[in-house]
Amino acid sequence: MRFEKPDHSKKLTPERARHFMKMNGYIGQRNMSESHVLELMEKMKQKDFHEAQIARLRRLDGKERLINGQHTLEAVVRTGLSQYMSLHTWVMEEGDTEVDVARVFSQYDVNKVRTRAAINWIYGCQINPDWTRDFVSAMGAALAWIASDYADGNVKISKDANGALFKEYLAECNFVHEICFQKASTSGPPHMLRAPVFTAMVNTWRTNRKDAAKFWQAVCEGEMLKKTDPAMKCREWLMSHTLSKGPQLGPKRYASRHEFYSRCVGWWNEFRGGKRTPYSASAALPKPV
Repeated sequence: MRFEKPDHSKKLTPERARHFMKMNGYIGQRNMSESHVLELMEKMKQKDFHEAQIARLRRLDGKERLINGQHTLEAVVRTGLSQYMSLHTWVMEEGDTEVDVARVFSQYDVNKVRTRAAINWIYGCQINPDWTRDFVSAMGAALAWIASDYADGNVKISKDANGALFKEYLAECNFVHEICFQKASTSGPPHMLRAPVFTAMVNTWRTNRKDAAKFWQAVCEGEMLKKTDPAMKCREWLMSHTLSKGPQLGPKRYASRHEFYSRCVGWWNEFRGGKRTPYSASAALPKPV
């Protein structure tokens, strides 16, 4: 297998991208990831995209196969924005087998992609160095859920768009952080550090800031509360439930994100003098009053 001298800093136009995509027929190619394409599209639109690395294989019969770059090519086609690229060309020689082709193919795109939590941390720690990783992780997930219109399953925004929400929701983030870390705790109360709880805190704060501070401080600390107080009922429920589906530790019971948020807002509404609707997994998410 011969590796030709790479062509660096060539223009990858949408037309060239379409040409390369016609080569995308290698049997070992992974399925296209829509989320990854959207991620690259956003970077290109924001002019944050670096040089693309495109790799092709020229077989003995002269036919060419794409072995790296399908997501980048798709993003260029969709955005219509030309990018710089480095083009790698491998040429099969007499005696080369499909095993040799696979070996070349496996060299590309093997680095671990940064997770959403890692990207959120990059943004979060720059905005406020006092925020902890646990806080940023839960807050980032909460904001992503809001930005995705509370959709079930995977979030609908890119990792970078998720990270940018920390600045857009800075006041809300500061409120949540102040409630959970007001006693200078480095870890924060475990029963509060859940994404749907943070989502409920954000939405109730937007409804009434003064009451939100009073209610969530009570849920967080549990001081001077009666068993019948909505804040105490919320606190005790949160302390006895988990979002984890793994092996349960102690008496904690699994509950979904939908249930966590619904119950928190339900007790908030009761605290505000409204009626708390009994929880139903099939019901729409309640709105804070």
